Amino acid sequence: MNRTIKERLKKMVVQSGQNWLTHLPAILMAIRGSPAKGTLLTPYQLMTGRVMNLSHPADPKISTPVREAAEKDNFIKQLLEQVQQYLHFAACNMAPKEKEHKGKPPISLKIGDKVMVKNFVPKSSWDANWEGPFVVTMTLSDQVVKVKRINLKNSKCMKKRGMERWVHADQCKRYNC
Repeated sequence: MNRTIKERLKKMVVQSGQNWLTHLPAILMAIRGSPAKGTLLTPYQLMTGRVMNLSHPADPKISTPVREAAEKDNFIKQLLEQVQQYLHFAACNMAPKEKEHKGKPPISLKIGDKVMVKNFVPKSSWDANWEGPFVVTMTLSDQVVKVKRINLKNSKCMKKRGMERWVHADQCKRYNC
């Protein structure tokens, strides 16, 4: 996206000789009003639920949803429905990913599973790469889980025994005792 903006700015500055700041709003409006190949919708439509009004600012036209909606509540309901329709349409028409992730398959965790959690910030070079064991107490989705440290008698840190935290499933591995 930044490359597109830079190329268009360069072209406009070379053609007109004016400062790039004067052309930036027009270029951003053109990008926001251009339909995407995969969804056939513009970014403006996806964000606002309306077609971009490209009339002159002095033109006294009122946009269609405002004219049709007699009250503010009706307008907001119509706008919300329209945004939901556009987002559903865009999600259905998005192009599939070209490259599949070729790493290991994602881990699926359930409540009660025992896991170890990756230690990204070891305090010393002698610290273990994995902390735990933890037990999964809640799942937000199939990839985000809440874990709680299992109370072991030989646990060194008394403070960390009852702590709960949210982690991504990619940061976990099954604990086999």
